[in-house]
Amino acid sequence: MRTTSHRRRDRGAAAAALAAVAVSAAAITGLSAAAANATPVPNPLGHVPDKTVASLIAPNGDRDPFGIAVVPLTAGDLTAGNLLVAKFSDKHGTAGAGTTILQVNPATGTTSVFFQGAPVAGPVGIAINPANDGVWIGDYGSAADGTAANDLLITPTGQLKATFTDATTMNAASFVGVWGQGVSSASGTVSFYYGNAGNATTGTGGGVWRLTPHPTGPVNGQPVNSTYAQIATGQGQTPAGGNAATAAGPQGLVFAANGTMYETNDADNAL
Repeated sequence: MRTTSHRRRDRGAAAAALAAVAVSAAAITGLSAAAANATPVPNPLGHVPDKTVASLIAPNGDRDPFGIAVVPLTAGDLTAGNLLVAKFSDKHGTAGAGTTILQVNPATGTTSVFFQGAPVAGPVGIAINPANDGVWIGDYGSAADGTAANDLLITPTGQLKATFTDATTMNAASFVGVWGQGVSSASGTVSFYYGNAGNATTGTGGGVWRLTPHPTGPVNGQPVNSTYAQIATGQGQTPAGGNAATAAGPQGLVFAANGTMYETNDADNAL
């Protein structure tokens, strides 16, 4: 049997509990109000919010941006800090039928055509010589199986300087299914690297090649007198029966400070 004093204590405890709940609710309300009026905490990493820089549909309708490179030096039609972007498909979305390299001002979003038309066809990779701003285009080629691929050297004024193919290099190198493009500079020597997706009809070829232009350029027989070496084999590549729409292989090529080359490969999702 509970006495009057017990009941008073129970009511007192219940009142205290209710008061505690009320205080908690007030505290939560106060915190919510404070949070609503608080100055946002700066991003500790200093990141700028993501935004769309520019539309990448070329004036002729070419689409599907693949390769991208930052212009290191102002020269000819190129402006330092701008971006060059390769357009892989045409206005109908036909893979490998794009012929446009766009230049993009990342500050204003304005775009202009740096190069357009043959022999560019299905460009996938871009690398820029840091020494003289020569632009190298890794080109999958007009043939759907990659057998018309090439590597193109274009001047800063948008003029074709040299075309590298199996034929022009006397079969010293394979350009079938060019799929990626990179550049390295060491001890004054600039070399370019391209990854091959291989022959989509047969599922053969592939790998990564190094192309080192002759230092005096075309006047000394470039591309014949350039040097070539296959530096990697065995990577994933386009299987037999593929085409430009399903091509895959070594695409992203970048160099670390210690000289290690890293490759991304979309055929087997490997680094």
